[in-house]
Amino acid sequence: MDSCNNYLFSEFFLFFASNLFSEFHNRNDNLYLLICVYCCVVFLSGQVVTATLDKKLMFWDSQTRNVNPNSIKNLDSDVASLSVCEMYILAAIEREVYIYDMRNLIGPVKVKDSPVEYHLRSLHSSPEWKGYAAGSVDGVVAVKYFDRGTDGDMGYVFRCHPKSRDGRSSMVPINSIGIHPFDKTFVTGDNEGYVIAWDAQSKKKLHEFPIYSGSVASIAFNHNGQIFAVASNSNYQESDKMVEEHQIFFEMKQHF
Repeated sequence: MDSCNNYLFSEFFLFFASNLFSEFHNRNDNLYLLICVYCCVVFLSGQVVTATLDKKLMFWDSQTRNVNPNSIKNLDSDVASLSVCEMYILAAIEREVYIYDMRNLIGPVKVKDSPVEYHLRSLHSSPEWKGYAAGSVDGVVAVKYFDRGTDGDMGYVFRCHPKSRDGRSSMVPINSIGIHPFDKTFVTGDNEGYVIAWDAQSKKKLHEFPIYSGSVASIAFNHNGQIFAVASNSNYQESDKMVEEHQIFFEMKQHF
């Protein structure tokens, strides 16, 4: 989850689920689909955006714990990941990134076709970069900028998973990307437990952490970027790895 306060989300989700139950139960809808939130983000203004498994973007007010019916967006495909960048929300859908303006939710203000061959799995945007990093299901990361810079740079693509012993690059999903809040570094985590720090400007690897026992479900920096957390999950996204329990690790930025 990108910038999602766990306490706020837990409390809010209870009201979210109960409100959906009371609203949709009498309509005989598929309740289990409606209350399955695949991902969520929280705006500084207190608005919560959720992507559900029935292909809906829903915009909530955390104060009233209600959703505005006019702000429910029906999509053609599932949302793999959400991210917030100032007043914009980015949604990874198949190979594309849809950009919505929270001040005008009629439709996306921009749709960016990602230069990856397979569907996107993770997405994280950055006001510092004025762009985003997106990871695909085959281990490729695309770094893209919203607008063309003075040097014409629109971004780049690279394969970040370590190569196997036979020298070939493995197709391992990039489950999560964490971008430092103030500089040009970011961290990727994949389905095999690899966590790697990168320099977006020099396009170089900074540090590869010891492999985690489970697949990496989520990565997030704290508010000042000095610490980042890694959630390791025993069965995230159909990983072949099995561990005894879910774990959260804390790493220091000074390590890279």
